[in-house]
Parts: sequence; C-alpha cells; structure tokens
Amino acid sequence: MVATAGETTAHRTGGTNYGVEGAKNYARAKHGPDGSAFLDSVFLPFLRNIAGKFLIDVGCGAGPWAVFAADQGAKVFGIDFQMDMLKNAKIAISDADVNGKVFLANADGAALPAREGEFDQALSINVGCNLPNQSTKHVFEPDLKLEYDKKVGFESHFEEMARVLKPYGKAIVTAPTSFGEVFTRGTREKKYVLKSIEQQLNFINIEISQIPPTLSERERKIQEDTIIKNHLNKLDDVYRATFASRDGKWVLITDEGKLKSGEKIWRKLPGLTVPNNYHHEDEYIAAAKKAGFRVVEQHHKLFRTEKERRKYNASVSTDKHLGKEYSEEAGGKPPFVVYVFEKLLPPLDPRIRIIGQVTDSESAADIAEATVHALAKQAGGQ
Repeated sequence: MVATAGETTAHRTGGTNYGVEGAKNYARAKHGPDGSAFLDSVFLPFLRNIAGKFLIDVGCGAGPWAVFAADQGAKVFGIDFQMDMLKNAKIAISDADVNGKVFLANADGAALPAREGEFDQALSINVGCNLPNQSTKHVFEPDLKLEYDKKVGFESHFEEMARVLKPYGKAIVTAPTSFGEVFTRGTREKKYVLKSIEQQLNFINIEISQIPPTLSERERKIQEDTIIKNHLNKLDDVYRATFASRDGKWVLITDEGKLKSGEKIWRKLPGLTVPNNYHHEDEYIAAAKKAGFRVVEQHHKLFRTEKERRKYNASVSTDKHLGKEYSEEAGGKPPFVVYVFEKLLPPLDPRIRIIGQVTDSESAADIAEATVHALAKQAGGQ
C-alpha cells in the first residue's frame, strides 16, 4: 500500500487523519478480535434500552456503533473529523437501512455543531487517542468574514460532550491502554514475535535514513509514514503494539512510563497501522472531571485464567485466537478501558442559601418570596 499525496496519514490540529486506505481498513477491521471480546462486549450493553433517546457519537468513524444504537431505537447524530471515515459510515448506514435514524456531520470533536443539553447520551469510542494535547487554534474563514480563536484537543473533547449533554446524561468513553504490552494471536512464542518486530524496525529506520534530504517536509513525511505502515502491517500475528521515536529512530515501547502526554506514537492494530497521540488513563479521568463529569463506572476486561483463554480460542476460528497477553493468570494486561461518566449539575452559587421546604400547605411561590426576604435580611437589607 503506497500513499499518494492525498492519502498521507497526518496529524492535524484537530486530530488524526487515517487517510483513504486507513479509513477503509478501519471500517473492515472494526476493533479486531480482541476488541470484540474485551471492548464491544463491555460498552455495547450501555446502548440497549435507549429507544427514543437522542445520542451523539463523537468520532463515529465508519459508523458501526451509530448503526447499533439506531437499531436499538435511538436517534443518532454522528460526527467525525475525517471525511473518509464518514464516507464509510454513510455506506454502513445505507446498508443497515437506518438512514432516517442516523445523521452525519463533518466536524471537530472539540467544537460540536450542537446546542447545549441537546443529547441524552454521548459516545467516544477510542477517540481520545487520536487527539493532541490541548491548544488554541487561530481560525480564519474569509468566505464568512470570520476570524477567531478556538480551543482544540483532548480536554475540549470532554468539555464539548459535557456541554451538549442533558444534566445527568451519560458519556460512554473507551480508550486503548497497556501501551507497553505487545498483544498477539499467540501462534508463536513471544521471543520470535519480538524478533520479527525488531527486524521490521531495522528496515524502517534504514529506509527512513535513505529518504533524500532535498524533499520538502511534507514530502518527507508522506514517505516516512508510508515506510512505517508498510513494514508494521507485515506483523500479522501482532494485534497491538506501540512505537515511538527515540534519538531519531523508531522503537518498540515496552515501558508505558517512558511515554509523554500527547506524544505522537504509531500503533499496530488489527488490520492496520495508524498514528495516535498518547494519553494515560489518568488523563481521561482528569479531563472528564474538569469538564463537569463524575466517574460512574470504570471497566478493564481480560481473561482471568489460561483455561478461560484456551476455551475461548477453541470456540473461534484460528484467525481470531488471542495470546497469553490477554490472560490475567499469565501476567497479561487489559487492552482497553471503558468509562461511564455522568454530567453533573453546575454547583450553586455559594452566595445562595436554600431556605425553607415546600409542603402541602405552601406553594413554591410562597417559599420563593420567603427566600428573597431571608436573603435580603442576611445582606443587611429589608
């Protein structure tokens, strides 16, 4: 797969662009066999019993979860930063015959085209890993004669979900985790898998070093991205692994503690390789709380025992087998985290004192009048 100038996978201010082929591969792979076992099975139950609800799918990608929610009776507004993703989502919506229930828009997850309190529920399925750290972007739109600054990035994503949700509305947020682990199919011993990774990294670093220095920065980036994707995609028995640049070379990350917030990384995923931005689990919780959410639930799922993993592998085709990294007993780690956040009401102004309580013999108007007089008296008035 060779990227053309129009297909380069790039980081933009608003998030990651997977490119044309990346979007198609993502639509085909969805979350892969491990995502089906440990991610979808955890968050999809939150999309049941939502008939008549209005849901926003932020970073809807190729639209599988929007379609699922629509099938459960919800009306869904799906937005994505990448037009190539939305093209695939449009096809999925048409194939599922839910055109009248799902609406799509090309927009930034940090600037949602929706009113305050418009939605009952929000989805953010593996979106945060595509977002850079918080920053301010200067926007100039000559056609509309507009020029302004807007906040973009990780924290704004949570702020915008909180803004468009109704009070006590839920945000279902998922994210990859355990970035220092190499998750495999388990078809080969780990030492041989790591050797294959090392071999492909050697090819990557050699070929990148041979890119002509006369190329423009953009042309160089296109070639570098293509080299990385072409070689990491050859790691067929690797489901998930993380790569970062160290001292001018791309290396496998085996210690998540060595990654920095917002750092550009490459992720080998089932069926494709994509650029991401690193964010630790703690960053998700901190950003959510800052935006006005409280943490209702937090889930990490994996096999508890090797017997459970082997039983699972016996029930699926060999191309969906999962390695020991998915077993707690074998020292494995969870590949995903699923959060349920709830939007809180804004705190009362501390100057306000709630006085009295409505009873059967009193009206709300009576209590309001009494409260006004009491507040005036507290302030020294009449």
